[in-house]
Amino acid sequence: MKHFTVLLIIIAACFTAKAQTPADLRINEVAVVRDSSGVVTDAWIEIYNSSTSRIDMQRLFLSDDRSNLRKCHIPANHNETQFPSRGFVVMDGDGRRDQGALHTSFDLSKSQWIYLVESNGYIIIDSAAVPQSGIAARATDGNGEWQIVDAATKGFSNAPDDGIANAEKFIQVDPYGGGVAIISMSVVFSVLIVLSLTFSLVGRFFKRKEEKATAAVTTTSTATTTNTSTDNTDDEMAAVAVAVTLYLNDAHDDANHRLTIIRTTSDAWKNAVL
Repeated sequence: MKHFTVLLIIIAACFTAKAQTPADLRINEVAVVRDSSGVVTDAWIEIYNSSTSRIDMQRLFLSDDRSNLRKCHIPANHNETQFPSRGFVVMDGDGRRDQGALHTSFDLSKSQWIYLVESNGYIIIDSAAVPQSGIAARATDGNGEWQIVDAATKGFSNAPDDGIANAEKFIQVDPYGGGVAIISMSVVFSVLIVLSLTFSLVGRFFKRKEEKATAAVTTTSTATTTNTSTDNTDDEMAAVAVAVTLYLNDAHDDANHRLTIIRTTSDAWKNAVL
């Protein structure tokens, strides 16, 4: 049982470590908002943490150029780049990098595609097309189809009540099956622990019952032996009393091969065969 518990902890740690990688980050919403005259009033990139653990976006890259994936480096040691579980981080696509870690170094309104890149600078984690005017968002957070929407959900879930079946939602929440594996193993080990305790209690019950039965038999045997010993002693004393009575009344016989009590010089009693 101890080895199984250790194995469960190792498997859970492996799944947790996997869930903490930047590979679980997704571009979730891209917007280029223009006024009636076509002037850009706002532009942003919303990134979603699809894992159940906190992730730091530091040292990743954002780019709008497939040939230069290291265009915008996200610096380390910034609280703004910390993703809570199922959380969102919004990057301003205004091209004003000097304004902070959450500002891109390129103007999103002039971009056609946006790429989220690993810290090595060449593995693309996720990508999305940039609308020339409007808001593009996933139907469901992290892995839904892209669509143009009327209202922005900047920093919030794209579909808080989307009517998706529970099974599909579970797949979205646990795409690698780590949660299912941990839950299944937890159930199995819980059943094994319950069975072990049950068998232990049943075994103790029957052991105590057997000990009580053995003790009762021993007590009865001791009592029988004591009674038998007492009965034998009484019979011997009765025989001696009868013999003494016959001797005192001269009622004993002189036949051979009979038990007779005779007086000795030392006034002690002894048995003799005549």
